[in-house]
Amino acid sequence: MDRSKAPRTHGFGQVRLEPVETVVLPRSGVPANVVGGGGDDLNMVSIYVAGGRLCQRVSPVAALTATLVPCGSATLNAERVAETLDYHGSWKSEQVTDFYIEHSLYSLGGHLEHTLPVMVDCVANAAIGNDDFERVRARTAANVAVRQQKVRKRAMARLAQLYWGKHPLAANPTPEQVMAIDRDMVVDFHREYYRRANVRVVIAGRVTDAMVDLVDRVIDETLPPDARVATQRPVVPRQPSPQMSDTILMQSSRQAAVTMALDGVPRSHPDYLPLRVAAMALGGYFGSRLMSNIREDKGLCYDIQAYLSGRVDDGHVTIVTECNSDATDVVVAEIHRELERLATKPMPRAELDTVRQHILSELARTLDTPFYVAGQVAAEWLYGIYPEYFNAQVDLVKRVTASELRDVAARYFRPEALRTVIAGPSVSG
Repeated sequence: MDRSKAPRTHGFGQVRLEPVETVVLPRSGVPANVVGGGGDDLNMVSIYVAGGRLCQRVSPVAALTATLVPCGSATLNAERVAETLDYHGSWKSEQVTDFYIEHSLYSLGGHLEHTLPVMVDCVANAAIGNDDFERVRARTAANVAVRQQKVRKRAMARLAQLYWGKHPLAANPTPEQVMAIDRDMVVDFHREYYRRANVRVVIAGRVTDAMVDLVDRVIDETLPPDARVATQRPVVPRQPSPQMSDTILMQSSRQAAVTMALDGVPRSHPDYLPLRVAAMALGGYFGSRLMSNIREDKGLCYDIQAYLSGRVDDGHVTIVTECNSDATDVVVAEIHRELERLATKPMPRAELDTVRQHILSELARTLDTPFYVAGQVAAEWLYGIYPEYFNAQVDLVKRVTASELRDVAARYFRPEALRTVIAGPSVSG
């Protein structure tokens, strides 16, 4: 092997996501997606409950509920739940999104009959005891206090307030506000949203018909039907602040954080996919414009990122980095410069080819396991992704031109439209 020569590279073959049909489980009537495949006898059952951040009246009630639900039921305490899952080599996870709370169980196929009833029992009949509630609430408040000491977290929280305005996604509770939440708020949230009409399921792994039947039967026996209809997705309009910039003085910090946001478009908009490619070129991988300029050339930061976040009715580009406080002005100026470069000059072919390869590599990786594919399927209702979104993204990445990327950057990468928050030991307006 001649290590002085780079290995040969070649383009990707077919990167496609086959459609996964939504079926209705016959006993429970719950919508389900089944994603088969995988070489190991490991399966995932994810229960999605409609009722996330946009549904809570006080933050972070949804997150507290998600954490407390797996702690036990009317018949199982937290210790028994943990022992059962550990004995069978299983584990669980929780995630809160804008409109859904996800409870996932990972288990060997042969043990699912022992572990799934435990999980569904907790979801349906959560016993939110005082001791568990006090412990989780105190831990959450302590985590909030720690985050408030980090310049990036403080800057991002304030940036969310400038971008969203008075909106649930801009909520930034203090430790005192977390401690003011009482147990009844969590119990009421669980009672309101953890209902069969609000549930949908994704089953992934080495799935069998018997396994799907087990999921259906356990849900039907454990989660009683409810006369109320499913919760509709709340529509909460964004109310951006007229203030475009702010600074936060944090004298105890050793570095400053620079955070920025640009208005984008929702995932359903035709500009969304080319805008995602432009954001990747700007700061989405190690060789991006921002990394090459601000880190590699000027040595002003260790890491700098730019990424496009897409939701059902919103999309925005976020730029974030940390640097010495005396370098913030230069960093901001260079970010403006890179935005203008992308908006005025088509990128060279070699750079565009690199961006294509990076994005296609990331997309191919999301098809590696049935669990990753399940995440793509769930994204359809979590983030408003249309069924052909994945394949449309692959096609767009392969055919988009440098001129098209320049044009989309000209529409959205406008330095004068940046919302900017800088936090650090010494900041200037």
